[in-house]
Amino acid sequence: MKKILVLSIIAILFCGSMQAQKNFYPAIIYQTDGKEIECLAKAIKVIGEKEVTYKLNKDNKPLKMKSINIKTIRYVLENDTEIEYDYCPIINIANVTKGSQKIRGTIWLEVKQRGPATLYHTEETYRKKDRSGTYSTYKVHNYYCKRESEEAASNLLTSSSRGIAIANNFHKIAPEYFADSPSISENIRNKEKGYKAEDIVAIVREYNAEKLAQQ
Repeated sequence: MKKILVLSIIAILFCGSMQAQKNFYPAIIYQTDGKEIECLAKAIKVIGEKEVTYKLNKDNKPLKMKSINIKTIRYVLENDTEIEYDYCPIINIANVTKGSQKIRGTIWLEVKQRGPATLYHTEETYRKKDRSGTYSTYKVHNYYCKRESEEAASNLLTSSSRGIAIANNFHKIAPEYFADSPSISENIRNKEKGYKAEDIVAIVREYNAEKLAQQ
């Protein structure tokens, strides 16, 4: 099986008239040392990208910065849409519940919403050859969450466009992660309406609203 790792939003938004800039887009790079750079940055096409290519302006030569020195990149598109990616360690929450805190690696994660728990998303495209020699592709979506106090983002949900989903694990994993919100945790565990795998964005939004109200 040939595996191609991509970020979900790149293929949709980093295209069209923007191609005239040879994949350089207005961006702000937030470095781990607190410094910020306004620049033109290349799209991050692979979640494991180790370097980011950027230019201080369109006439400058391209420069490279190691991903490990970057906290966040914010891209600004022509329609004023902003897309943010964090370079973040990830962890398998199933192992956390067993007492393991082993980090699987550090990758680029698309920010879906920020808050007391930030929700991230990635998309992996797989290409598979069948017995007739015909190739087909399918996508695997991963959702991660990370609280401000946590070192790594936890993988809460994995689902596939082919129906090969690990969504059933969501009702085992997510209640543990949201245990500090008893009502949300219980609703997920009981698979109540609005608390299923496909509701993860709304669930995190509710969790964040609850935690902000407690501050």
